[in-house]
Amino acid sequence: MFEIGMSILLVAGCCYFDLKYKRIPVALLVTAGIVSLADLIMHGVLGSLPNIFLSRIIGMIPGTLLLLLSRLTKEKIGQGDGILLIILGLFMGFDGILVILCIGLFLQSLLACFLLIIKKADIQTKIPFVPFLLAGNIMVFVYWMYF
Repeated sequence: MFEIGMSILLVAGCCYFDLKYKRIPVALLVTAGIVSLADLIMHGVLGSLPNIFLSRIIGMIPGTLLLLLSRLTKEKIGQGDGILLIILGLFMGFDGILVILCIGLFLQSLLACFLLIIKKADIQTKIPFVPFLLAGNIMVFVYWMYF
């Protein structure tokens, strides 16, 4: 439960900065990274289930791939989004981050299609991704709480 709460707080903070300033503060990402690594080490030291520990390590893969994609596209995708996904992967594990990423991508594509249809955007319009990750994170939290 700690992981879900921390991930929502992290993404909400990043969402604010992404919407207002179009960037994510490095200090926020570094602090969250340290907390997530400490949480991961604590789970490993305290003998948590090995599957959970492994899932969290593997959970960094989607963010790493997004970071690589950011470099390949000359930052058409923000590096902060990739780093944020890496940190979320440490909190949520592979299954959780994959669901959050898919929901975020789906919701962002819906908005992009809508904006294109009503001619409020074109192919060069930049849409912040973190708010959609926040929506995905909240949906996963609600699902885990009630199902």
